[in-house]
Amino acid sequence: MAELKTCRITAKAGTFVAGRRNPGTGKTIDLTPEAARYALIAGEIEDPAKADAGKSGEAAPAAIAEDADVVPADATDGGSRKTKR
Repeated sequence: MAELKTCRITAKAGTFVAGRRNPGTGKTIDLTPEAARYALIAGEIEDPAKADAGKSGEAAPAAIAEDADVVPADATDGGSRKTKR
């Protein structure tokens, strides 16, 4: 039998999470890693251990300011990459 993992339900979750009835936002549910995979990607659940670790005082990565001069790598070639056929 696969090892169960406890996950916390987020506000994004619908009526069912990984094929089980949603117990409510903030409550926990035990799922196998295979069952939890899509729900984690979709943001319907979160791993409480990882969520609590982020709140333990670790600094979050700095966000890029919207007014920063960021140029996409392909915008520096002077034109589009489309070719005529």
